[in-house]
Order: sequence, then structure tokens, then C-alpha cells
Amino acid sequence: MLSGCFYFSPFIGGEVVNFINNFRYLNKCPNCKQGTVFDGLIKLKDYCYNCNVKLNSDQIGDGASWITTTLVCFIIIPLLFFYEINIGISLKIYLLVVFPSLVIVSIILLRILRYFLLKKYYDVI
Repeated sequence: MLSGCFYFSPFIGGEVVNFINNFRYLNKCPNCKQGTVFDGLIKLKDYCYNCNVKLNSDQIGDGASWITTTLVCFIIIPLLFFYEINIGISLKIYLLVVFPSLVIVSIILLRILRYFLLKKYYDVI
């Protein structure tokens, strides 16, 4: 389930549904535009299987992590403080809604930003 795949079988047989790779335009190789870039949620593949271009994360560094942390810390956390001061959020809401949503938003942002930085790296040519 962590890789994003599960098998949907309402009757006999079934269809492989891959939620992670449904973002097809955010998972294509920047070189050949056919192979996939990610192996799981946020892990980049070592190379594209179609064009054999190297895709490891050494080329883009930790830029996506820094941008994600900045966006989460300077936009979402101040909004939480505003709601905490004005409304008051209970501990149940923090545990059931706020913390899981922060993790999900961080993972989605990290995936998107990693792809954009990798695409920017290869589109410079």
C-alpha cells in the first residue's frame, strides 16, 4: 500500500489501480517523456528505463526539501497559530486532522517540487 498500488476487484479478475502514478504529467521522464521518474512516493529512480538517462537525486540536491519546509513553516504553521489563538483547536483535532494533513501536504509538495527541479535541470539544454 505504501507504493501506491492496490488491486481493485469488485467481481472476478480486477484492475490494477496505481494512485501515485495517476499524476502522469508529473511523473514523465524529462528527456524522453515516456518513462517514469518516481519509484514510490518521493524516491527518484536511478535512471529512465526507456532512454537510460541518469535521474538520481544528486543532480537536484535538497532544494525540494528546503522549499517544502519553507512553505510548510512559513505559510501553514502561522495559519495554525492564528486559528489556535482565535478559535482554539482541541488536541483531538490536532491528532486526527492537523498532523496527518501536514504530513500529506508535505509529501505532495515534496513530490511536485522534486519533479519540477529535475525537469528544470534537464530543460536547461
